Amino acid sequence: MSTATVTEIRPVTLVFLDTETSGLDPSQHQLREVAWHVGPHGPVQSAVVPHDFATHPPEPKALEVNRYYERGLDNQACCDYDALERL
Repeated sequence: MSTATVTEIRPVTLVFLDTETSGLDPSQHQLREVAWHVGPHGPVQSAVVPHDFATHPPEPKALEVNRYYERGLDNQACCDYDALERL
């Protein structure tokens, strides 16, 4: 006779999270964008996080890799706080 118990299987909601930073050193560089996708059918949403390159200079290669200027993120002066609230 087996003493194994049956564990209830519950549905899981997956959240995929991606961050973009201005470099790899957390003492010098800043988080500047967050993107997320909830579940298998949700849209990808993103928000630009306020950042200050004047006091925290970015690594040029980091901005190139995450296409900062190509995507026009240098022209976004503020954060999409509504999008961050949804996160």
